[in-house]
Amino acid sequence: MKWHFGAVAPNELVNVTIAMGFGENRTVLDASIEEMWIRTPAGQVVSQGDLIVVEADMPRITQVGEYYHSRAVIMNIGVEPSDMVGALIIGQAQGDEGALFTRFQSFDAVDPFHARVVTAEWSPEEEGINSEAWVVAGGIESAVALLAQPTSQLTLSVGILDDFLIRDVFVISPIASISLFPKSISYAPFNLIFPADYGLFTISLSTTVGLGNLTVTNHGNASEWGNASLPASENVMGYYNFSLFTLVPPITMDGYHWCDYVIETEHGWTANVTLDTHLEYPRAMMLLDTSHGDGLSFGGDMGGMGGDLGGDLGVNASFPLAEDIHARVLQEDPSDDMGIGDLGSIDDLLAEMRMTTLSGLSEMKKRMREVGLDLVEMPGMDLNADLLVQFSAVFIIGPTKGFNSTEIEMLREFTASGGKLIIFGDYHDRANLTGLNPLLLEYGYEMAGKHSEENTTEIITSSILGSNLDSIWLGEGTFILNNQSKACATIGGNSVILLDDSRPEIALFGSSRIFMNKNLVKCNNSILLDNLNGYLLRNTLTCVASLAEDTTEYPVGRSVYLNLDVSDYNGEPVDDLFVVIIFELPNGSLAFFIAGSVKNGLYSSQFLPIYWRSSGRINGIFMILDEDYAPTFASVSFYFLEPDTPTPTDEPWQFLTMVEVAFLSSMGIFGAIMLQTYVSRRRKKKQMRIIEVDPVLTSQIDNTLNTMLAAFIQIEELIRREDLDRVQKVEALRVLMEHLERARKMFRDVSDKVGGV
Repeated sequence: MKWHFGAVAPNELVNVTIAMGFGENRTVLDASIEEMWIRTPAGQVVSQGDLIVVEADMPRITQVGEYYHSRAVIMNIGVEPSDMVGALIIGQAQGDEGALFTRFQSFDAVDPFHARVVTAEWSPEEEGINSEAWVVAGGIESAVALLAQPTSQLTLSVGILDDFLIRDVFVISPIASISLFPKSISYAPFNLIFPADYGLFTISLSTTVGLGNLTVTNHGNASEWGNASLPASENVMGYYNFSLFTLVPPITMDGYHWCDYVIETEHGWTANVTLDTHLEYPRAMMLLDTSHGDGLSFGGDMGGMGGDLGGDLGVNASFPLAEDIHARVLQEDPSDDMGIGDLGSIDDLLAEMRMTTLSGLSEMKKRMREVGLDLVEMPGMDLNADLLVQFSAVFIIGPTKGFNSTEIEMLREFTASGGKLIIFGDYHDRANLTGLNPLLLEYGYEMAGKHSEENTTEIITSSILGSNLDSIWLGEGTFILNNQSKACATIGGNSVILLDDSRPEIALFGSSRIFMNKNLVKCNNSILLDNLNGYLLRNTLTCVASLAEDTTEYPVGRSVYLNLDVSDYNGEPVDDLFVVIIFELPNGSLAFFIAGSVKNGLYSSQFLPIYWRSSGRINGIFMILDEDYAPTFASVSFYFLEPDTPTPTDEPWQFLTMVEVAFLSSMGIFGAIMLQTYVSRRRKKKQMRIIEVDPVLTSQIDNTLNTMLAAFIQIEELIRREDLDRVQKVEALRVLMEHLERARKMFRDVSDKVGGV
């Protein structure tokens, strides 16, 4: 930063106003002010000192009877200590006379280049135009004189244009108004991702009239995404702030999502707040264990972030700190000067609440996300088998709490079923090796000792993690004992990074700080992270869901066929996977099916009309759960539409009897067979056997179709009956399946006679 003041003659008194926000860069500000006094100033300036008002908050429009808070920053930029008086002075003209209102604070012997913050409260008594000023001087008399007669003060030997800040204040009767901010939230503070991610939004309502009680209702898929938390208030008036807590459902569609929250008040005023976001399925989800480390807890009151941010969030969340206690974030007090209306500041603060940001791992998580790896934190949740099912790996970073026998057995079963363990240990001052080693011993490893090396060049480049590396920054750490043949990096022949990729798979790092934001750029640590990502991607799948027909709209009552193409990380088709498809119905309920394996990575499923018989959107979500591959998701949507009903012009149709239905069906099928035979014969230009349909064969076809149709109708009616439980339906279906088997044999006989068609 540099200022150019032009040519200044020796001993010429010059007043300089620095147009710079206080506190944005205190070091530069101090150095700049100090530079102004390198050359010896005149004696009269030294004795008088130089005081400035750096900044001040003053309202522009006010209302009679309301109280207003004003704040200013004053500073001594002289070369000797000086007394300072900071005064808020309100001047109002009343005809040929005037009135002054003053609030002031005094400070004794303020050192050079030191500042003070002064505040005052005032309330206008009459409408009109006032002059409001923050003034700094050596005494209150000088401050009042400075505002009352600024022109005469300018004749002094030193200019004082920076000794006060002044503005006009309009005292008016307010126009009735109501405003809401923001009305649309186009993104989450830290970008919502799948699954189970969360966002916290603060909504500000400003009103000059009473609105009565306020409620918020959810519409669309907002009902599954979260709720608003409202501070108790019988009459919303002035500024009213409430929070919106959103949570991405664990089973949901990818792609674009839009949520709508409707705000309603007792006296009839309404408004909408919308949230839209784009979700993308990851190639693999990995759990960052937060249950075995020290951390920052929150739950309910979250400091002084402008008041209540929504009450208790319902959890006692704990964020482990994998970085040292001197992290920048921990030194900052979020309650200082934080206004609820400052949504930008709130977004930044919420982003820093993320564990990966607090621990300095946000860049690692970002780079993983770029290749489709989602590192998920679930603060406040202990490890359990149900939780681990959806993850392909578990990250444990610098644990400070031990693992009990139940947790060790759970993680052993997780890795035996194809999961991976990624563990970042450290020496005893940084990690609890006593609590960690019982887990490592189950895999034949142990961490012990301490080294003080900043980096290592002892890298096994033929290993998966050591590929293309010349050096790795470690920042001290511990050693990994046993099975040195799996080492990827060593110090003095002892492992500090190790990968055992035979089941059960485990990767061990002797330092918990390798992938911290500030260390990721050191040596080849970023390449090491790329190698780790490549290892984690090896067992991921690429899945593409589609509809069998080239349409997304179907008439109500139709069966819909869905396909899923599955290939591995190298693009080769994958067979014999356990594929579940979850149908999300318009009423919010779910229906589950097992997709059938065809071949060459193609899986199919069918949505039966028995599960939904009216219009609406159906979401089909494929989920692959297989011990050889990371859990994977894919989705596709389709719509059921009610057909247009034509207006009848003649007598309405009479219902057909069962025999008539069977006859029409048989004629339709038989006619299609004959047409297909004719077309095939003409196209292939070769003789085909056309059966001769005699009366006996016609009767057999009719009987077969009638029997099959009757069996299907009875089965459908039985399944839809509500007076039978599931066991009774199964017992009844046994008998009907025998009728269906007889119909199937009759169809086989008829099919053999039709033969060559």
